[in-house]
Amino acid sequence: MYEKNIFMSDPKFFCVIGKPLHHTLSPLIQNFAFRHFNLNCIYIPIEVQTSSLKKSINTLREKNIQGFNVTIPYKQKIMKYLDSIDPIALDINAVNTVVLEKNQLKGYNTDINGIKLAFKNINYTPASNVTVIGAGGTSRSVIVALKQLGLKNITILNRTPKTGEHLVDEMNQLLNTSYKFESLYNENIGSILSKTHILVNTTPIGLYPKTSEIPINKKYLNKNMTVFDVIYRPLKTSLLKEADMICAKTISGLEMLVGQGCESFKLWTGLNPPFNLMFNYALNLLSEET
Repeated sequence: MYEKNIFMSDPKFFCVIGKPLHHTLSPLIQNFAFRHFNLNCIYIPIEVQTSSLKKSINTLREKNIQGFNVTIPYKQKIMKYLDSIDPIALDINAVNTVVLEKNQLKGYNTDINGIKLAFKNINYTPASNVTVIGAGGTSRSVIVALKQLGLKNITILNRTPKTGEHLVDEMNQLLNTSYKFESLYNENIGSILSKTHILVNTTPIGLYPKTSEIPINKKYLNKNMTVFDVIYRPLKTSLLKEADMICAKTISGLEMLVGQGCESFKLWTGLNPPFNLMFNYALNLLSEET
């Protein structure tokens, strides 16, 4: 943790690394929070090539970057380059926030807090059927968050069976659960989705600028579903638009983004960030794009 007055001298730098980063709102949101507290801090995006990930991490350490966020596709790949990892992030096997302190890089996962925040707007019971699309780092965070929320009936859908099966086996062993995996190309997919109460998309399909894409056939959506897309840009993805058209409840990824960003900010500064102000600021930015 850092004392507030440490930020009043030389500028402190923070960043987000990933690829691509043309869609990210994190720099705008974090810089807004820094201004709110009158902190002498700057947050920038740094697009990193897969082949240079290790070199980039070493450079961030050498340049004394105080902390950074990690997004697609490096939430798992980055872990081997860190000095230590918070137990929750270690269990999830995905890191989205890194703190540099005494030249040591420590990884955390704040996505869980953002996901649980988004679920405050969803009506559910422990018996609700949840279907999660995707088997990457964000999917891992969603699964652990759902476990913590008490949801028991979870099915993971993925285009690549090997990746999906590995994820489910790993999560079941870790969480002592009996979650299921099905291929997105399974002929029974319609039956699975007809019984789904909550559908969560954790893939980048539909992400700006490829906004016309959708992770599943729209015919599988139904009005009794709540559809949660972790994508926040655009605010209404094609998946959410299709769900809106049949009067299903929809949740964008904006609350998750701001929620996890607030937790990152707290880890870096020791200060409690203004969630509502940050959320409304981001919402206004996205609303101007529609």
